[in-house]
Amino acid sequence: MPVGVAKVMDEKTEQLIQDFKMTFGSEYGKRVFDRLKVICKYKDNQNIFNQDSERQTCFNLGAAWVCEYIQTQIDTKLDKPETDCQTEPEPQTESSDQ
Repeated sequence: MPVGVAKVMDEKTEQLIQDFKMTFGSEYGKRVFDRLKVICKYKDNQNIFNQDSERQTCFNLGAAWVCEYIQTQIDTKLDKPETDCQTEPEPQTESSDQ
C-alpha cells in the first residue's frame, strides 16, 4: 500500500463518522432515526424472525443491520474533539495585486 493511503482513508472514515453524528445528532435526525428503528425492526427480535419465510427473515435482518450500522457510527469515539457544526473550508481565491 502506498505511503499516506491509510491516513487518507482514516481521514475519510473519520469525516463520514462525523457526518453520521451531525445528521442523526440533531433533534430532526433523532426523530428520523427513531422512526427508522421502528420500520427496520431494530432490536425487535420477536418480529425479525419469520418462521414461515426464510426470505422475509433475511430481509428483516438486513433492514435491522442498517440501523445497527448507523448506531455504531453514532457511538464511535473519535480522537478529535467533536464540534456542533462541521463546515467545509472556504475555497481560497487568488487576489490580483497588479
